[in-house]
Amino acid sequence: MDKNIVIEKEKREAPQSRIVNPEPNDIRIKKCRYFNNYQTCATLMLDDLSLTALDDDGSIKPWSDWGFRLNSEGSMFRYLEDNLLKKYPEVKGTFFFPIGKHAAMHHNAGYRLHFNEMNESFKCFANEMSNRFEIAFHGTNHGRYKDNNNPSMSNWDQEFEYLTLDNIPALAREIERVEDFLGIKMHGGKYPGYRMNGDSKKIVESLGFKWWCSHDSMINRKHNDNRHYYFGEENRVLGFPTNLSGCVFNHHLKSGFAPGSFTQRLRREFRMIRFENYIRYLYKKGLIISIQEHHFCLRTDGKRQTPNAFDDINSLDMIFGFLRGADIWYATCSEIAHYLESYDHTDVEKQSNGNVILKYNGRWDEPLITLKSNCRQLQNVSTGEILPGVYRQGEWLYNGIKEGEYKTI
Repeated sequence: MDKNIVIEKEKREAPQSRIVNPEPNDIRIKKCRYFNNYQTCATLMLDDLSLTALDDDGSIKPWSDWGFRLNSEGSMFRYLEDNLLKKYPEVKGTFFFPIGKHAAMHHNAGYRLHFNEMNESFKCFANEMSNRFEIAFHGTNHGRYKDNNNPSMSNWDQEFEYLTLDNIPALAREIERVEDFLGIKMHGGKYPGYRMNGDSKKIVESLGFKWWCSHDSMINRKHNDNRHYYFGEENRVLGFPTNLSGCVFNHHLKSGFAPGSFTQRLRREFRMIRFENYIRYLYKKGLIISIQEHHFCLRTDGKRQTPNAFDDINSLDMIFGFLRGADIWYATCSEIAHYLESYDHTDVEKQSNGNVILKYNGRWDEPLITLKSNCRQLQNVSTGEILPGVYRQGEWLYNGIKEGEYKTI
């Protein structure tokens, strides 16, 4: 990648040397598209965190650890932390967690398998990483083998391909059990393998999820669903896009071309330019830069899961290096979904006396919204609380403002 290439940023008006409140008739108060009026947001999505691991040589390595070793020495999470998260402390994201025993670990494939129960160690791990990663629902066991003697993934059914409406009560009990034990709320999730059936959307809606990753048709390309949407009978479940694979800047050994051949170099350069431009497109359009990965690498069919954070660590480094310095809000999927849903379901009504009323009719307990204004202070009419704005990019910002009536002072 050309190190001189940077993401284009909007030119911002320089702050005035003396800032004064405008006249009452000139006061403007509007919603910001993203928290703190960032241009866009970014999140790292890691599938299949699971309390299991496998080995074929008598030991567990980072690439064969699905989460069994949590954040201990030699674990996959420690590898991710040492090689990416310490370098990019701004990165936040979501682990998609099959809350039962991951059934893809085939017992007749010749590997030594390791399983842990959800215990106090996992609870501590979830709590320690909660400042950067949340846990979201990814089914119970992820799926099942149609023939228990065949470890090929071509013999595999994804969980939401066979779940029906009759499974809703049992799913609700399992989700509640996990949430109660960990002391968390799983606000959203993802279909295992992005596979579903005719009942799947109704199941998701009935379980009360506020956001959901339904498909990956938009990944790595311009698509209508690069932008969030809503689904369900009440059209209230936010469809969260998966826009970018973490492997896009990988450069691996491949057959078919002589090493260092002109054709090989040309293809690599074209790929780099293509995905740099795609990331620019997401950024400039204010679309979520949601980066898809798996937490593990090695499967019991002997293949490497793609994409995966172990193999893609250099590509992830390049992605976040490319984003470094851009006007981006790094957040979990739930934080982003909460903000987008609040933006879509919050009205700012200007009154005849110049005051504004903030009304929210969404699904969260309260809105997560940023207002922008050319006025440096607001006052809550009911409580008398004075809210000082934060000056950024030529306007005063009010983050996390609550419902109510406000006047400028």
